[in-house]
Amino acid sequence: MQPDSRLPLYQRLKETFLDQISSGTWKLGSTIPSELEIAANFNVSRATVRQAILDLVHAGYLWRVQGKGTVVTEPKIEPLAALTSFSENMKAAGITPGWRTLLVEWKYPTKQAKERLQQPDGHALYVERLLLGDDRPLALQKAWYPSRLVDLQKDFFTKEYLDHHSIYETLQTKCGAVLHTAEETIDVGMPNRVQAKLLNLRKGQPVMLIHRDTFDPFQRIIESVELVFRSDRYRYRLTLARSPLIPETQRRR
Repeated sequence: MQPDSRLPLYQRLKETFLDQISSGTWKLGSTIPSELEIAANFNVSRATVRQAILDLVHAGYLWRVQGKGTVVTEPKIEPLAALTSFSENMKAAGITPGWRTLLVEWKYPTKQAKERLQQPDGHALYVERLLLGDDRPLALQKAWYPSRLVDLQKDFFTKEYLDHHSIYETLQTKCGAVLHTAEETIDVGMPNRVQAKLLNLRKGQPVMLIHRDTFDPFQRIIESVELVFRSDRYRYRLTLARSPLIPETQRRR
């Protein structure tokens, strides 16, 4: 496909790069030619090449690796701006969700988990899963579920069942849970050796750390989950609006 001649030069070059990626000329995981090589091949300035590359780096199609160059990657997934499950976000992005259950265990929660689960005594359900997109690892999930919610439906919380089903969907259809609100925190960090291996991460590659507590309409906990996402495949986009309640005098500052 020929880029629209009405576009600025760097945007036309960017469209050409996208064609190189989609056609497989620039393969996933490969290093693209240097800025000098591209500038010479397309008879453009190095500054134009750099601007086009930076746009695709920001969009998630390319990744700069120190000592290696610029590598072809995949555009980042942006979750829906709502209380949605992993599988719902993947389907919205045109990706087939999948799960590999690493551990399902009924055990006594940690002190921190007890407080989050609003469950001072007894066993709770603990689940660890590898979350997949198009059969490739995207995230690790460690989650707790209160016994009052899932105890009577143990048959649906097995490795065999969870390897093929969304937990949110299971909670709603099998346990009668009503997902109402959630509190979520987002941070960045470095994976440990096990996490890096499961997620197929490069050495020194950071991860996105997410903690979410989900509640029903009566503010009873449904799920307390920690997620470790590949930061090269996942990002959040937020829309912010100015509050009409802010006094006019403060707006002018």
